Parts: sequence; structure tokens; C-alpha cells
Amino acid sequence: MGVAALWDAAIGAATPQEMAAALAAHMLHPSTLRAVLGSLPEAARNALEALIAAGGKMPLATFERRFGAMRVMGPRRFEREQPWRAPQNPAEVLRYHGLVFRAFDRIAGEVAEVVFVPEDLLARLQPSAPGESARAEPLRGSVNEQRSAIAPLLDDLTTLLCHVQNATVRPSADGTWDAASRRAVLPMLRDADGALDGNPNGRFAFLTHLLRRLGWVRVVNQRLRLVPQPVQQWLQSTPEHQREVVYRAWCEDETWNDLAHVDGLRFELTHAWSNDPLRERRAILGLWERWAPDPTEPPSWERVEAFVRFVHEHHPDFARPDGRYDTWHIREVRTGAFLSGFEHWDRIEGALIRYVLTKPMRWLREEIELPQPADEPPFVVTAAGLVYVAAERRWTRFQLARVAEWVRTEGDRYVYVLTPTSLARARAQRIAVSRVIAFLEQNAAAPLPKGVREALLRWESRAVEARLSPCALLQASEASTMDALLRLPQVRRAVIARLSPTRLLVRFGAIEDVRAAALAEGLLIEIEGSFRAVR
Repeated sequence: MGVAALWDAAIGAATPQEMAAALAAHMLHPSTLRAVLGSLPEAARNALEALIAAGGKMPLATFERRFGAMRVMGPRRFEREQPWRAPQNPAEVLRYHGLVFRAFDRIAGEVAEVVFVPEDLLARLQPSAPGESARAEPLRGSVNEQRSAIAPLLDDLTTLLCHVQNATVRPSADGTWDAASRRAVLPMLRDADGALDGNPNGRFAFLTHLLRRLGWVRVVNQRLRLVPQPVQQWLQSTPEHQREVVYRAWCEDETWNDLAHVDGLRFELTHAWSNDPLRERRAILGLWERWAPDPTEPPSWERVEAFVRFVHEHHPDFARPDGRYDTWHIREVRTGAFLSGFEHWDRIEGALIRYVLTKPMRWLREEIELPQPADEPPFVVTAAGLVYVAAERRWTRFQLARVAEWVRTEGDRYVYVLTPTSLARARAQRIAVSRVIAFLEQNAAAPLPKGVREALLRWESRAVEARLSPCALLQASEASTMDALLRLPQVRRAVIARLSPTRLLVRFGAIEDVRAAALAEGLLIEIEGSFRAVR
């Protein structure tokens, strides 16, 4: 009745089915349709255009959030109030004009109530529907061409593989490395975010998760062990392939929940709800690649914020296709408040977008790796036993780490040193000194310095013949003072050797213990020069 009145249709059919068919034919007549569309308020036309741009269907919650709620009435109330005469919002204008209807449909695999334009009507309206505005130029190049190099992340993954191979890493049930292992590997990393404190939202947790996700590690007798075949295949592949493997591992990983790693948010009642990390990540990356002029360029803060505003305006329901913002139970850590309702979109969806773009995507698209000249050998071995290896030679560096100790990282080179400890570790892995020498000379494309070769062979036959220990010299003005100090348990435990009645060598790491113990007995000890840093 209301629709017919608004369309000025005189329907004389006998049955409801005949009336519906006659009214539909009247509405689809081109001149009638143009006249009614032209008479709609601007807000209602905008709502219809948005629905058409979305393919003619939109979750009810999303549609009503944007264009107003459609009142639900029984037949008697409907006849009594005649709401089509005074619709309260654009959504009701369209509903009472018969331009939109409600039904249940499947969205992203779940049943949800939707608002839709009937197919025969949609076919008449689509050609004139406006396209989506506010979109940047299309994505340039293929996905592989967009991948900027990720040398630091690849280098740090290699460093972690080296450490698992050569040290004892004892992970917890959730895969978190033990504190001692994190401290040991921390100085070797190019970006140690999250390594020291074990922050689950940091880069270190992301890297160790990748090791598990890629199937490169397993736990044997509570110790992390490498799975040789996939590790070797990855290390021996080209940098381009290495990058693609790592990037795809994240893109296709349903077990890494990006939203759960957003700082300041905490999931509650997870037995009652769940989000879809894979769908969310794909939506963000897809929108970013279509929106950004150069998707491969690391996004600035201003560009990220502009993108967040774009998604909020044009694709706000990328994470919740049903348009419902009252089903997730997420608490803000700082205030303890639950973030329920669309008004918290920026704190949840906006924060998720910022996380994806400024953390995983940035980690996976870090600065460009400069290829090593083809004629330059992987190694440079010095007379002091230092071995310099190019960062991009990841398989070679992994092999070197089995027989040498990391010293420092210099630009695009890692520096290792040959030591009795590293040679003993190599021997435990059944790597003979003769193989070490052959390996070094092959990759240096030159014979080893004479002294280095002789030292390696001498160690093989005689083992350790001399030791250097970090220590501090403790001097007293009188022998009686030194005797008094030696009566203190903390001092006795720190002693390496007594050189004279007034001189001791103490362990470097015990300087503060010795100073504190002496002070407790009423004696001030002056700590000179660089030793002050120990305090």
C-alpha cells in the first residue's frame, strides 16, 4: 500500500501475487523509475548509490549505521502510523519506496542479515552508479616487482638459525625463547626490538614465530633444534626467493593474529568470539596496494594516517563483514574499558591497520640490500684470525658460524673470529680442523695467513695452551688492608690470583661485589677509569 502510493501506482489486481507483479512492472518502467529517483532526497540518493557501489548488498548493521535504522512494525502499527508518509532517515526512505529489502545471506562464510537492491532493479541502476572515488592511481608492477629488499630481516633470521645451531635454546610452551638465549643473541641482531624483555608484540617475537611457522625448528628434549632440509634449502636459495618465502609465510599465516599484537589491547572471553587474522591482513594489504601511489615505499606516519581515514570512510567493515561492532570483547589495557561499538573503530580497526603497516610490513620491507660484486670472494681472513663475510652470503655465514665466534657487524659484513671454543664446538659437530682450513681457503679464494694456519693445526694437536681472562687489579696501600679484604667472602670468591702482599687480580664481573663488601666494612675503594661503567 505504501509503496504503491509513493510510486503513484493504480493497482487493480485481484491477488497479492498479481499486485506485486503489477507494481514491479510499474516501478521498472524507465520513465517512472527516473521520476521517482529524481524525487528522492539527496541523502536517500547517496545511500542508494553507496549500496549499488557495494554490489547491491550490504550488511544490515553497516547500512543502518551509515544511513539510519529502519523501524520494525507489526501489520496493525504499520497501518495505523503509515510510516512511509514521514520516514525518519534515508534508510527508511529507500525501504518505503521499495528500493531496498532485508534478508539473511552468507557473508565471509557466516550468516548475517543484509540490505539489498532487488536484482531486476539493480540491473537498471548499475550503469549510472558512480564509481568509487578517493582512490589513488592503480598498483604498478607485479607483486614480485613490488617487493623491496628485506636484508635486515633476512640477516636476523639467519642469525637466529646460527644461534639455534650452535647454542642451547630452551623455549617455553608458546615458543618464547628463554631469557639467557635472548640476552646472548641480542647484540648480534640488526634490530633487537623485543629481544631483551620478551615483548610478544616486538620484532623478535615475530621472527621466532616465523621460524616455527616455516617449519625450520622443532623441540627435542626441551631444546630447540633445526630441521636441516628446509633450512638449508632457504639459506642456499637466491635473496629474491628468500624474501618471497618469508613474505608469503606472513601473508598466509592464520596463526599470527595481528590484532592480538596491537599494543594496548587485550582480548577477553575468547571462547565466545574470534576474529579472522587472514581475512583482515589480506584486506589491509589489498586496499593499501590499490590506494598507495607506491605500495613498496615504506609508509610515513602521515601516509598511514591518511590511509586509515580512507579505510574508515570507504571500507570500515573490512574486519567485520557483518557490520556488527558489539560482538568482539576487547579491553583497553590503559583504562580497563571494553571497546564495544563503532565509535571505537579507530582504537581497534585503525590501530590494526597502523600495526600491519608500521610493524610486520615495515619489518618485511626494510632497506635495500646491495648485491656483492660477483668477483669478490665471500671471505676475507686477516692475520689476526678475523673472518669478514658478506651479509648476503647467508648459507656461507651459517657454515662459518659453526666454526667461528661472532665479534661484530660492520655495515653489510659480519665479522667472526677463530677461537679454541669455536673449534671445540666444530669438533663436537664432527668438523675436523682440516675441513675448517679447506672451507676458509675456498671461500677466501686464497691461502690462509701462515700464523692462522699454524695456530689451527697446533690447537688440533695440543688444544688450549694459553688463556686470557678479563680481570681487574685490586691494589691496597698496605698488606694489612689487603689481608682484611681477603677475610671478606665476597672478595675471596672474586680472587683470580694474589700477585703480591698489596695486589690482587679479581674477576671483572665481581668489581661491584668487592666494592660493596668493602664499603660495608667501612672501606671506600676508588674505581678508576673505564671500570666506573661497571657501577
